[in-house]
Amino acid sequence: MCLSLKEICEKFTALISWNEIPSSKFEDFGIINLPDAKVISSYKVGKIYNIDNTLTLYYYGEEENFIEDLAQSYESLKNNEYEQKEYGIKPMHWEFFGKNNLLSVLKQINNAQMYIVDLFFMAKNGIYSFHTYIPKEEKDLTLQTLVKKYPYIKHTVEEINEL
Repeated sequence: MCLSLKEICEKFTALISWNEIPSSKFEDFGIINLPDAKVISSYKVGKIYNIDNTLTLYYYGEEENFIEDLAQSYESLKNNEYEQKEYGIKPMHWEFFGKNNLLSVLKQINNAQMYIVDLFFMAKNGIYSFHTYIPKEEKDLTLQTLVKKYPYIKHTVEEINEL
């Protein structure tokens, strides 16, 4: 079943412990539109190193093979230090789950304090991603482990799989 943005927002249920961040406060949390993605909504989902951790829903547009192309680009980027410095990220782990959904774990080159976790999924009008963070000390970056250790990731994956 393919859903529109409105339907995704209506069907996605945040955990009761999460606090929605008003769009007027996005910048206070470092939440910004990206060159290729627009912020839809964001929540405070806990803390890492006494810093608020957020879970942000991004819309990437309607690119036909976006998720497959992204996974393929990680494969070439994982061993190319020049491109890693250019893009500021190093792919640490990625895997497909559900119906053509992608878990992506990246290390920021200039700020290696936390790993970036993106959960990409497709809907009627395009590609979306829930974007969050985990501590850099995490060693096992598989979806199976992240779902066991981080309730906000587990809930988000379950919600994606229900869409």
